[in-house]
Amino acid sequence: MKTKLIKSLLILSTGTLLTSCMGQSSDPMEKYSGLKSGMPTSEQSESQKYVPEVFTSATVPVGNEFADLKLQGSNEVNNANFLEGKEGVLYFKLTAKSQKITEFKMEVSDFPISSRPTLVATTLQNVHGLKWTPPLGVIPNGQTSASFKLKLRTTATKTTDGNLMGMMKEDVIDVHVVKDNSIPTIIGKTKLDSGIDEGQSLPFTVDIEDKASATSPNIPEIRISPYVYSNTEAFRVDGSRYLTLDYSKSVNPARIGTSKTAWRFFYVLKVDELPLDRDRRGIENPLSPAVDVCFHIMVDSVIGTKSIKEQVCFKGRYAAQLPLIQWENEALKEIKAGAPTVIKFKAIAGNGLGQVNVKNMAQQISGLTGKKDLICAPESATNLSLQMCELTWAPTCVKAPLTKKLSLKIDSVTGKKSKSETFVKEFVVIPSEENCPAPAASKPATTIEKPKAKIPAKPTPATAQQTTETGAAQ
Repeated sequence: MKTKLIKSLLILSTGTLLTSCMGQSSDPMEKYSGLKSGMPTSEQSESQKYVPEVFTSATVPVGNEFADLKLQGSNEVNNANFLEGKEGVLYFKLTAKSQKITEFKMEVSDFPISSRPTLVATTLQNVHGLKWTPPLGVIPNGQTSASFKLKLRTTATKTTDGNLMGMMKEDVIDVHVVKDNSIPTIIGKTKLDSGIDEGQSLPFTVDIEDKASATSPNIPEIRISPYVYSNTEAFRVDGSRYLTLDYSKSVNPARIGTSKTAWRFFYVLKVDELPLDRDRRGIENPLSPAVDVCFHIMVDSVIGTKSIKEQVCFKGRYAAQLPLIQWENEALKEIKAGAPTVIKFKAIAGNGLGQVNVKNMAQQISGLTGKKDLICAPESATNLSLQMCELTWAPTCVKAPLTKKLSLKIDSVTGKKSKSETFVKEFVVIPSEENCPAPAASKPATTIEKPKAKIPAKPTPATAQQTTETGAAQ
């Protein structure tokens, strides 16, 4: 009876459905014919169920900057290295690719050791740290390192799209623990005990040992860092800028001999443009013959450990440079004869560090005619690298232009070194009627004839005339 009732109900239902469809269109889209189709779009909705990539890069801090680490395989975070028994921190940057994810949380979801790394915050945006002190004994006996897998889970906790809330992503970090004996060491370097002259260039090598490089395809690195001067009692120049890699070497660094762990790095050390030395008060001393130069060296192992930072110092000796001469009036070529002319010039030490000298001034200008006088004096008591000179010269009068050469030898002395240069400048002495007037023309001398002396008359013997004269008297 029950079975017959069910069959009757099914037949009734089927008949009802067939009745409702009679006289109607069989097209199911007919009732949507009034709707307009929208414009096609290639934009992908973020509400789809996919996990957005959260990790974009992994970085470690170097000073105030971050250096990108290479990603390995499917891992989005680079290897992390720690020393056995010592606290270390791995820094990484975590950034959500979707702007709709405004907050997320992180947690270490899996680690094979009970003493696991903990997450720490930093003051830098999107930068986080994994802090861990590997327990002693975590590295098996006879081995220098051990590796572990750490899973870092990230969960979106605040979003502007509800479909992204709670999304999770896990990243695997390869954590390496090394023993203290895997720290690289500096085993030798070029000795600089004799000092370096300014302008000198010489090879400089650093020998290091990195035990972890024996089986690694990577190569250790050396960091040359600046010397920061902070003590006025002992001034030192930063020498890191004088050191560059020796690009003439086809292999640099190169393994030393047959060793698999010892390396030699080749550099060129060129000391140029040394700044002035300073005294204990921080005041520059232009008379100092040398200055201390320093820089720091540190080695990065192939597994990320670092050596102890070493300081390298040497004496940088100031090199005397050729002196210079600077004429106040370079265009002055002609000098009027008979009147004094003042010729001014500056004698300058080539590098501004040494002392400039003009010796035997009277002898050096002795070849000039007429009256001359040369005076040179330092610009100031504290600046001996510059002398102000004046040559006062009144050439002898000439009837025609006469070329004269002024030859000056100037010395530049720095410490115990001296360099000299002779400067020659030509002048033309020109006649000057104003200063050398021509002498007046001479008149012929007037001759005054003296009167000729009269010859006295001879005595006349007595004559009749005389008698006559006597008789007349009578």
